[in-house]
Amino acid sequence: MNPVVKSFSAIMIAATMLFAGTVSAQSNGNPSIPRVAAAANDSGAWAGLLDEFNDALQADYLYLRKGAATNTLAFSGPFTVFAPSNGAFKALKQTLACNGLTMADVPDIVRTTLFSHATSGRLYAADVVAASEVTMASGVTFMQSGGVITDAVGQKANILVTDIEASNGVIHIIDTVLLPVDLGLSACGS
Repeated sequence: MNPVVKSFSAIMIAATMLFAGTVSAQSNGNPSIPRVAAAANDSGAWAGLLDEFNDALQADYLYLRKGAATNTLAFSGPFTVFAPSNGAFKALKQTLACNGLTMADVPDIVRTTLFSHATSGRLYAADVVAASEVTMASGVTFMQSGGVITDAVGQKANILVTDIEASNGVIHIIDTVLLPVDLGLSACGS
């Protein structure tokens, strides 16, 4: 088994165990995180920004129904989700492509990456800005400074849209896919 996929599998098991211990969905009149993200594509200030995020959730669901991120983010919480925008996924797909890969080639990476965009509790924009680091459900800790999150490989993610309410948490839209570990990908040529 590829060492990158193997390490992601181990992180995935830890993330699933962490999520399994969190079981309470609060109701504030809004649907769950996956439903809010799906509806976000139809209306609001963030319309059309989360198509790729929703596609990744759906692909993960089809790959592993019971342990899928969609199920976790729908039925437990509360969570804060840093959902990558369409542009963020496009950039990741371009990097994968110039390394001879697609998202479908690395389903464990997709799932672990999704879990690396969620943390326990409701963190609103002010909470995120006040924090110096954010530990995600995958167990990976990202540094944070002034609303800019730095992932494990040094990429910077800016928050584009804040405080989208869901029944079991809050969503922020970011401009970069946060990577939990260095995948050993070469940078694309210009």
